[in-house]
Amino acid sequence: MNYSIYRKSLIVLTFVLGLTFTAKSQTYVLSTAAGEGRDSVTVGSRAGYQISPDPTIVALSAIMNPSIFQWAFSNAAPVLKSDGSATAPVGGFYSDTAISALMPAAVGSISLNVMERSQPKAGTGCDGLVQTLNIDVLSRATITFTGTSNGACSAANYNIPVNLTGFGPWTIEYSITYTTFAGVSSPAVNYLIGSGAAILGVLYQTSTSLNLPITAAQLSSGLGTYAVNIINVYDRFGMKSLDLTKVASQVSDLPATAFSLIIYPTPVTSPIKHVKNL
Repeated sequence: MNYSIYRKSLIVLTFVLGLTFTAKSQTYVLSTAAGEGRDSVTVGSRAGYQISPDPTIVALSAIMNPSIFQWAFSNAAPVLKSDGSATAPVGGFYSDTAISALMPAAVGSISLNVMERSQPKAGTGCDGLVQTLNIDVLSRATITFTGTSNGACSAANYNIPVNLTGFGPWTIEYSITYTTFAGVSSPAVNYLIGSGAAILGVLYQTSTSLNLPITAAQLSSGLGTYAVNIINVYDRFGMKSLDLTKVASQVSDLPATAFSLIIYPTPVTSPIKHVKNL
């Protein structure tokens, strides 16, 4: 996804950012590091994984060819190269130390196994132990407005109340369309609140009441209605996808209607005049 079309609002959010946290009797992790036994991804995402070849074998390059690797997902998902292109195994083994795969379309759990096989330049290679990573496949984040409109008498910073599900921090793409009271609309302007920007909230996959911040500068075109439409919402696991189009929001993930911010004219009270006697 090309983010160059978006204006970026860098709004500092505060989160409890531990590497692991617990919800629904499972441990979810932000990223997969060596030694972690579980990973968490979003349904339909393209997830990437890698391992490091045995350093002893790498150091013995005079007598050893590069190792090969037996990658296998428990749901038989095709193994792809890290860039998403196809890769073909030879005898069930891959030369790739980094791979990717499309995650299931349904919530659940799968696992990924990998085994390294050495390739001596003379003689028969040896098989290493199988390493297993358990993967929790979670639903996409969702967002709803808790109201439909509000008014103000001047352009100022405004917080739109929203309910979010997923695991923060959230990345939100949205647009604002300005329409004058005469009914003349300007083209929608797209914005992105990126990771590291956002909203203080809990880390669990339950509905969380938060605020979508709108700045005064975004409401400075004049008097009229500013319609805020959500385009996409991603939680921290959705943002791990190597291809964000795979985890783009569906209609059911987003508010059914726009939130309207209406800027009304502020009256200018005239000076008091003395009414002369007749």
